[in-house]
Amino acid sequence: MARLLYLSRISMLKSLRKSFQKTPVSHRLRFAVAFVVGVALYVFLDRIKDINSQVIELASQDISLNDIYYSVRSDYDSDLLGDKQVVLVNLGSKPLDSLRSTLAVLLERTWQFSPALMAVDVTFEEDKVPQSDRLLKASLNKYHPILAKAKMGVNVFKECCDVAYINLPDAENESIRHYYNYGVLDGQKVPSFASLIAQKKAGRAVDFNNPMFRLRYNCVENGYFDVFDTLNSGAHRHDELRYNFPAIEATDLLDTGKDQQLRLYLKGKIVIFAWMGSGFMNYEEDVSDRFKTPTDRALVNRSPIMPGAVIHAVAVEMMLNNYYYSEPTVFTQFLISIVLLVLAYLTIIVLGDWAAAAIDQRFKKKRWLMRFLLSAIVKWSLVFVWILLLIYGAGVLLMARGYYLEAGTLLLQFGLLLAAVSIGDEIIRTYRESKMKKQKD
Repeated sequence: MARLLYLSRISMLKSLRKSFQKTPVSHRLRFAVAFVVGVALYVFLDRIKDINSQVIELASQDISLNDIYYSVRSDYDSDLLGDKQVVLVNLGSKPLDSLRSTLAVLLERTWQFSPALMAVDVTFEEDKVPQSDRLLKASLNKYHPILAKAKMGVNVFKECCDVAYINLPDAENESIRHYYNYGVLDGQKVPSFASLIAQKKAGRAVDFNNPMFRLRYNCVENGYFDVFDTLNSGAHRHDELRYNFPAIEATDLLDTGKDQQLRLYLKGKIVIFAWMGSGFMNYEEDVSDRFKTPTDRALVNRSPIMPGAVIHAVAVEMMLNNYYYSEPTVFTQFLISIVLLVLAYLTIIVLGDWAAAAIDQRFKKKRWLMRFLLSAIVKWSLVFVWILLLIYGAGVLLMARGYYLEAGTLLLQFGLLLAAVSIGDEIIRTYRESKMKKQKD
């Protein structure tokens, strides 16, 4: 059987080579010239209309083909299994009106378990109850956690802590795909929440040259699991435990009967206190400070499922582990599109002509319409296969290896270049026919 498969493959390759060799030199030259003219036409139009920027903008909308990776990557990305350095604490499990006094107690309680660092993802924009404010201020002065500050707000406790920029980039109602290295507060550059945590934890310098970077999510779906929630079980629960950030309810953190488990999760870790849900963190009706992200298995009509604290945790892990995507420049991506187009164009020409010749030979007694339809189906199937390869290659295989190519951009550039080459081919064909007609006259 293996021998037969080998012989059939050799036979097919020989047929393809003969098919290409039988193509007239002038015909092959026409294809080559058409390709050059088409690419030149694309570049010329890009100079006038800035096509590449428009393509990138269109391909970077909330529907991104690269997000397919997050639906299948559990089988590819071994980095998901790494031990998380960040633990989250949900402040929403305690009443809102006692938040400040509760946070003061939580900071003291957490310090008993020897965390590496504490940070508070809450903005305190005004004074409240004097007694609670005094308690929190004393706790902040004692433990000196990193404190958040919003773009347009103030923080009444900023003198007690190192203040970090808390806002997230990307347009409203779109999935969060980027994160700030720094923000501007009161006319000055301030490290982002994750940047300051990474600086304090590992001495990592804040990158003030690049405003933002692309997030590389090392978690699935909503990004966290409740450490003390033993109600859920099964494969879904198993994935959460393997891939997501551990999260603890404030009520569980205050429970002295859970000290052994708490020490296991908190010792040597970065602890982020944040509002992750009213009453309990898995309360789906509370979407405050939750965002749409590519980790949602739904490619369209996403819901805000990931708390902002998890996004900060993802950025922290990226910075501490140097877990970034390598992204090509616009020019490099355009060159990649051209190379892919060359391969696809040659594939379609050679395989398409070979298939058309085989169909004509096999169905030569059939009507021409049937032969035409079969040939068209074969050629368009090849185009479709190339489209799938582009999406799968850029959207899954490369991302799993740390390279980010916009699959949507490649696909749009591929289609536009293919159209430009077709126009170039039509121009050359019309020119040749016009020249032949003049020679006859």
